[in-house]
Amino acid sequence: MPGLGTQFRQEFDLAIARILETPDRWRILEKDIRRFLMRRFPYSILYRIEGVGVRILVVKQFLLLARTCLLSCRNLRHTWPWCLGAFRGT
Repeated sequence: MPGLGTQFRQEFDLAIARILETPDRWRILEKDIRRFLMRRFPYSILYRIEGVGVRILVVKQFLLLARTCLLSCRNLRHTWPWCLGAFRGT
């Protein structure tokens, strides 16, 4: 059985393949930024469709992303339109 790091890499490669297969399938967060949620690991991949390809903007742990949104929204320093979506897990 492969180690956890290898399993994460396999899951990440599968996620990228799914994004490339149907890039317009995944939820739009803001303007042209989309989010793909990895199945096994609590990570989100934020990306943008550019021409015939995609640009990966960030790969971030979902729980950390939700916590960042919560702190930002509570402090009212930055209110990201997709904060509430992060709380609902959409």
